[in-house]
Amino acid sequence: MRPNAAFTLLLFATFVPGAARAGENLLFNPEFDNAQMEAGWAIYFGTLLDWTIEDANACPGSGAGRIASSTTDVGTQWAEVGQCQPIDQASWTTGYHAAFSYFSYETLGLAYAQYFYYTDTACGLGGGSYVGLNSAQGPIGPGWHRVAISVPAIPPQAQSILVAVGAEAYQLGRMELSFDRAYFGKKAVIFTDDFESVASLCRWSSAVP
Repeated sequence: MRPNAAFTLLLFATFVPGAARAGENLLFNPEFDNAQMEAGWAIYFGTLLDWTIEDANACPGSGAGRIASSTTDVGTQWAEVGQCQPIDQASWTTGYHAAFSYFSYETLGLAYAQYFYYTDTACGLGGGSYVGLNSAQGPIGPGWHRVAISVPAIPPQAQSILVAVGAEAYQLGRMELSFDRAYFGKKAVIFTDDFESVASLCRWSSAVP
């Protein structure tokens, strides 16, 4: 699956640079608390991005992002959403790791986490070129699922990664994909920190590389 004209739909939240600790989540608003709603996330392909109170872990003060699909040129439904992350490859010595929880109200044909690589720091919006991708499939069927993607190295010319979650359905009618508990960092994690703005006992309080 290669980027297409739908990339023009993608608007990015401002990235605030900083020195990230090993295992720290670099994504903005990864848990979709009800103050930030869907802030920081942008459509790659689809028709609507909003917020739902249906949190992956039923956490108070939280929710999930939700994206509606668009019809592809072959008649299937496709929805994909993500964030652009600038990358200094010299400091990424332990690989590139991401994970998402996701839920579909319909039976999906395919669900995945995906990296798109670009030669500028703004995922192509700064004049850079697309230089490749990696994907990892997740389980399908009713309910919440988890998908993770880890790669040891990326194209040497890449300066940014579009970190995305997406799904496709072989149907004519629109589908919806809810997504939550997003992570992207230098180390894979087993349990994720509580990123909520409201303190919650419904998730783990420490990250384990």
